[in-house]
Amino acid sequence: MNKKMEILRLTTLSHSLGKDSYIGPWLESVIGEVESNIKSDIFPSILPSETARQCEEMLKNAVEKEKQILTMANAEGEKIVKNARETASYIVARVKRNLADAEKELVKY
Repeated sequence: MNKKMEILRLTTLSHSLGKDSYIGPWLESVIGEVESNIKSDIFPSILPSETARQCEEMLKNAVEKEKQILTMANAEGEKIVKNARETASYIVARVKRNLADAEKELVKY
């Protein structure tokens, strides 16, 4: 069952319980929040504190993932910079050799 189907079933249940039900009015009052939680991949909870705890856990995981991505990106960036410096040094050395060879040729004349 997917999110859309679960939300539809929950909404149908809420309407079928009616206003004279013990949980019908309450379910009707929280259905928007529950739907939003489901769409956001947050496990719906009766208690706001549980929802807040889940959000904090998701944020903690996101921050950890961000750190991992930044570490990997920095390492890759360092490799690219090192390679660029090595290539630049090689090119400079080659140009210097070519200039030195050209000066030798000029001296001959």
